[in-house]
Amino acid sequence: MKLSSILKTKTLRQSSITLFGTLVSGIVGAISYIWVARLLGPVDYGVFAVAIATMGLLASVSNVGTDTGIIRFVGKYWTHEPGKALKFMKLGFLVKVTVWVMVLLFGWIFIPVLSNSFLGKPELLVPLRISLLGVGGTLLFSFVCAGNQAIGRFAVWSGLMIFSNILRIVLIGALVYLMIFDLYGSLWIFILMPLAAFLGGVLLLPRFLGSGETSSVRSEFFGYNKWVAAFTILTAISSRLDTYLAVRFLSLELVGVYSVAVTLAAFVSQFTLAIATVVAPKLSGMDKDEDAWNYLVKLQGLVVVLGFIGGVAGLVAGYFLIPVLYGPQYSGSFTPFVFLLLSQVVFFMAIPAHTAAMYYFSYPKLFVLVGVVYLFVVGFLGWVLISSYGVVGAGLSMLVAQCFNFLIPFVWVFGKFRSRRMLQ
Repeated sequence: MKLSSILKTKTLRQSSITLFGTLVSGIVGAISYIWVARLLGPVDYGVFAVAIATMGLLASVSNVGTDTGIIRFVGKYWTHEPGKALKFMKLGFLVKVTVWVMVLLFGWIFIPVLSNSFLGKPELLVPLRISLLGVGGTLLFSFVCAGNQAIGRFAVWSGLMIFSNILRIVLIGALVYLMIFDLYGSLWIFILMPLAAFLGGVLLLPRFLGSGETSSVRSEFFGYNKWVAAFTILTAISSRLDTYLAVRFLSLELVGVYSVAVTLAAFVSQFTLAIATVVAPKLSGMDKDEDAWNYLVKLQGLVVVLGFIGGVAGLVAGYFLIPVLYGPQYSGSFTPFVFLLLSQVVFFMAIPAHTAAMYYFSYPKLFVLVGVVYLFVVGFLGWVLISSYGVVGAGLSMLVAQCFNFLIPFVWVFGKFRSRRMLQ
């Protein structure tokens, strides 16, 4: 496919709003992490990174696929049956609140086991318990984002992302100005920010709480979501397992160095989210194989081109900017960054296969298999490579795992279309 044809795709034009919002949000978010890393130093930043990773892990597990269900069903019914769509939105909200309360109660009890026994770092106990409080805000903020995505309000979605990251910068600056910035101050900023963004964003959603009883949609929602939940839990654990294995085998200083590489490489995931934000509801609304196949072919060409350009630009930028932005104490971050960036590029190129399996074929069960393979690869290779090669081994294990994460859905989707005689 010609480059000019790829650049004229409708998806790229529709993604312009989310790409712009993601770019601005990603830059501002990166600034906040860079600022925190410079202010705290590698040791405290290592503690900070583990706490934030734990908050993200628990939020992802607690989400139990709810965001995907909201996008799937609210997007499906919003145009023709808005009343039913709002019931799905309300059900998703109630699930998130209920699960967060359970996580807070049980997490408070079991966090000492994680910090003292598995990680072998008792000094992480208080930061990890603080991170439990941020799980609720993260869940509710993602609910607002998923709700706006499902009904096609991409400008609102982008605005919320930008606002939440700008708020971080403002709060960090305020604590620095007052000369009270420290490890715990930075944690509270990152914990309270999603809750503040939710309180502002929920006012922009349709009035879903008054949509009536949700019993009529529970079966459809949970029947689909049980596989999404299993996949989400597996992915959440495996995507952060490298950080926990690094804590297990390495010093908190090296964890801080590795966390800088993780944060920088994660910038690519913002673009992945931006494209998937537009693609998911579009595929959910398609019902013809020929239309879906042609759309996915164009989309695959688009992400390959963007992934190659972004990967090269990211490597060059990382080489020159890491010592300048973070300081010489983080110079060891570049090598693991190379592997982590490549792994994110592979993940970016997997958008067509992932979204097709999840939203067009509505087969989330596939991703349970993907999640099991991914978890095994990260866990096994991480244990072997991190203990031998440190932060470089951690980055390499993630790259290998992402290759499996790309290949399995790609082969499955290709085979699915072929079995329907699309490719004969």
